[in-house]
Amino acid sequence: MQATPPRRYSFVDHPDHESRLAEHAQVWIDNAMSTAPADQVAMRSAMEGLYGSADLPAPPPHREVFVRSPLTAHIAGGVAAGVWWLRRNPGRHVELFGRSLSEADLMAAIPVACGVAVGRGMAALEGRATDAATRAATRAATGAATRAATGAATDAATGAATSDATSDATSDATRAATYAATDAATRAATRAATGAATRAATRAATSDATSDATDAATGAATSDATSDATYAATDAATSDATYDATYDATYDATVVGVLVNFLLRCTDLAWRMHDGGSDWSAWPSYLSFFDRVAGLGLPIYEKWRHYEQAALNGASRIMHADFWIVADRQTSVRVDTERRLHCEDGPARTWGDGWAVWYWHGVRVPRDLIETGWSADRILQEPNTEIRRCAIERVGWDRYITEAELSLVDTKPDPANAPHVVRLYDVPRRIYGEHVRVVLMTNGSPDRNGELRVYGETVPPDIDDAVAAVAWQYGLDGATYSRLQRRT
Repeated sequence: MQATPPRRYSFVDHPDHESRLAEHAQVWIDNAMSTAPADQVAMRSAMEGLYGSADLPAPPPHREVFVRSPLTAHIAGGVAAGVWWLRRNPGRHVELFGRSLSEADLMAAIPVACGVAVGRGMAALEGRATDAATRAATRAATGAATRAATGAATDAATGAATSDATSDATSDATRAATYAATDAATRAATRAATGAATRAATRAATSDATSDATDAATGAATSDATSDATYAATDAATSDATYDATYDATYDATVVGVLVNFLLRCTDLAWRMHDGGSDWSAWPSYLSFFDRVAGLGLPIYEKWRHYEQAALNGASRIMHADFWIVADRQTSVRVDTERRLHCEDGPARTWGDGWAVWYWHGVRVPRDLIETGWSADRILQEPNTEIRRCAIERVGWDRYITEAELSLVDTKPDPANAPHVVRLYDVPRRIYGEHVRVVLMTNGSPDRNGELRVYGETVPPDIDDAVAAVAWQYGLDGATYSRLQRRT
């Protein structure tokens, strides 16, 4: 006799659960948008529980580190993981750096690596050229967090280097080693706490109603934005491939300079140890629903609740076998009516140690676009289409056309987007240094608030027809363009 398949969970059978759904989701929405600092007492307990759930010893109290932002946690965690790996793998030093490293070498490289990562990272988020200047307080805080995580007792400077180990000669080995340094076994700590049993049971029970509700209200403003900012900052720290010795002439081409490159690569891989905490509130809100509201009663929930408490009491965290780092939540967050990050006169999101991001209706933009504005020339020179559109929206199309001295070449009804029109403008050669034109269009798909955006794109100067300019932008061939033209 064929077994009857298990009955799927349904709100039809549990209307009392459905009636509590909105209240439950709101708790996690408020958690994601909160500006309260991490609750250090609650986080210490949750972190101890997470390590215990994975049958791993928790790091000692002096390597339990609290910082003011997820970006500082990410940089400090990556550098610290690299230091601990090098301590445990002295046999790899000669291969990677040309000689054995001392503890003094490691301690000398920490502040330099943190300074480079902070300086380049902030430059990337602010949309300015990288230079040697950093925000001293943030750089110092990151270095202090790293030293705490590595158990450093001294900031001793390095002795004279004896080898000129170039990054070209060691790049493959260094890359492999940095992966090993950040491939922390403690990823199992959070996986063990939420495990396959929980996922399978809850996924089979119902759709992601709670997760969807929370994510719709917070995702773009917290989880997505933090990941975007962190990856942009750490990628900028390693994008030049090598540490620029001119950043700190003290270390010139010494082995410490090569070591700094190694540690910077580790920051780019720290996501291997990362969990988003309150920034990732959508997923725990979903899992928590079946424990707290539906009363599913799985044995795994005893472990899961450590994860839940960590998500409720702090933002991003880095978990490593030798240390952990927990970040505070944002100190401010501003969004538009669609819950997208947005602020017209300052950063849309800030953290307590100086990190910040600037957004225009959900698009991360350079700081000066928001705080000082761009000229028409600067706008047209921006290569990123979305940022250019945001810049023009901030100025206003009418003002922009006037200030940029664009002259109208042609205007026609948009054959694919009635009743709107498309307008083709000539752009003065001085703006791009070459002759181009701009076609002004209305987006065919409305935003979630129902508004239709007007935006412009550059096209070749030999296009004289506004509809042909639109066709060129969409990559349409001549036959398709002809069909569109006959409809005008």
